[in-house]
Formats: sequence, C-alpha cells, structure tokens
Amino acid sequence: FPELYKGSYTVTGGTSGACPQVAAMLALINIIRYQSGEGPLGPVNQKLYASKTPVTLDITHGETYATSEYGCYDTWMPGFKATSGWDAATGLGRPNFPALREYLGPQSNN
Repeated sequence: FPELYKGSYTVTGGTSGACPQVAAMLALINIIRYQSGEGPLGPVNQKLYASKTPVTLDITHGETYATSEYGCYDTWMPGFKATSGWDAATGLGRPNFPALREYLGPQSNN
C-alpha cells in the first residue's frame, strides 16, 4: 500500500495497510445489504472463521519482522513465518472481495 511517511512516499504492508482495506470491503458489503433491505453485518470475526467456503486467499510464504525504526532494540528482529492455513503472520490470508460479498452479502445466513 502506498503511504506518506516522514515526508516521503513509500510502500508498506501489514495491518497498517490492510485494516483500512478490509474495513472498506465490509462497508461496501453493508451498503449492499442495506440496499436489499437487510441489516448490517455486525461483528464478523466468528463468521469469517466459521466459513466453509474460502473467503480469503492463503498466503504461505514470507514472514514478519521489526526493525529499530519501529521501536525494537535490535536492528532486525524476526517475527512469524507464513504457513498454510491460519498463521500469526497473515491470519486467514488476503481477503477475496467477491467471495466475501457472496458469503456475507444479502440473503447469506451469516
């Protein structure tokens, strides 16, 4: 995700970039639900973890890390590795908006 950091544009990832994107997807799904006469989603965590259909794309390579720039004492500090399925590095994976819209949209039983 592009971001402005200390006066320069850079590219970032992680929760700082992903959270606003996921919030926007859920807001769009709420709009679709509202337009078809249904109520808002409410809390979605339990719904996402209970999904029998994939609503995310699994990320299986990569890892998290931190640097001294972000408050760690070492210049590089290892974090968590991405693996198949849920992991601490990527959670459920990258949201798949069409699948989320289908699963959480109007007349879903969720």
